[in-house]
Amino acid sequence: MYVEDSTYIGVYEKMLNRALNGKAKIQRVIPLGTREFVVEKALEDTELDGRRRLYIVDGDLDLIAWERMKSAPHLYRLQAYSIENVLFELEAVERYCTFAMPARTSGAALSSVSFDNLMSDVKTQLAPYVTVLGIARRLKLRDAIFSINPPSISRTERGKYIGVDKNKCQKRIRQMISKIISEVGLRKYRITKGKVLKIIRSKNLPAEQFVPGKSFLIWYLNHRVGYAGGLSHTQPTIVSYLAEHCTLRHEPKLSKRLRAVASG
Repeated sequence: MYVEDSTYIGVYEKMLNRALNGKAKIQRVIPLGTREFVVEKALEDTELDGRRRLYIVDGDLDLIAWERMKSAPHLYRLQAYSIENVLFELEAVERYCTFAMPARTSGAALSSVSFDNLMSDVKTQLAPYVTVLGIARRLKLRDAIFSINPPSISRTERGKYIGVDKNKCQKRIRQMISKIISEVGLRKYRITKGKVLKIIRSKNLPAEQFVPGKSFLIWYLNHRVGYAGGLSHTQPTIVSYLAEHCTLRHEPKLSKRLRAVASG
């Protein structure tokens, strides 16, 4: 299996072997570099020669920016922004909160991080924010205003980034839309917005699947655990723990693809 970077080799092994459900076992996960480089190598590797391999890349903003992307026989694009999104399941998050706050019951630990409130922020504030980023990606606009900068749209309490600051987020959205319109015009912005929203609907993507998992979901979760008096951990530690307890229900096609590869 070929993936993007070396940070989550162990996580990929856990996730992929869980997806195979004992029917086969991943022998090796090889990091190749950037998403673009992995895709490039997959496009070059088109031989159907019996060698069992798969190139796996994140969906990234392309997930909502484009209806179709370049495909290859051995390429699989996650149907989520990143691996962190795939692993961010309620049950896995609840298990992690209990691990990070061992003095509390699982229900109390999850309640301590106000998980429902976090998901409300994701749906009502971050989804529109990322949708505009998707519009910019489709229009191939490059500007600092379109960079993902969580602290710039977040609220803090006692030194912890615990969620979205509604006013800051809406201000950034307005700034991005203004920049897009200044570059391509109002009509093209509206047409592109309609296309991106249609893609999100057609793929039936919930907000937690296309809002960047590493930059927001895992990041806020860690800060909320710390704010609630729990133990903060590095992102790789959190992601590895989630991988131990996820069901991969957000990525049902992956299991099917892996079994197909395993069977040759």
